Amino acid sequence: MALVKMKELLAEAAEKNRGCGAFSVGNMEMVMGALRAAEELDTPIILQIAQVIYMGCLRGAGDTLYTAIASTISVTVIRTAGSWFFGYVLHWGIAGIWMGVVADQLSRFLFASIRFKRGKWTEIKI
Repeated sequence: MALVKMKELLAEAAEKNRGCGAFSVGNMEMVMGALRAAEELDTPIILQIAQVIYMGCLRGAGDTLYTAIASTISVTVIRTAGSWFFGYVLHWGIAGIWMGVVADQLSRFLFASIRFKRGKWTEIKI
């Protein structure tokens, strides 16, 4: 399976009228599992790791309260509301529900990257 630019991947997906799954991976076992499934299904995938890395760094630095709150908001509010909106209001069905998962991942990335870049986590005493 080759690495390709996102633009090429999305153009091919649009041309074949199919979606492209995006999966958050946190370790090599998850990467290998996702790649194995993609090869068996002969479908391209997007591997997302930035959100996992940022949240892991913050947790490792002792910023566990912030990461717990951000993850809780993201999973319980943003994912649920996004899945409902895209899946039922816009009538996108299962693809819309997956868009809710993408909204969750994106929001966690934004929460974590903003916190990381502001540096407040460096003030926490472990």
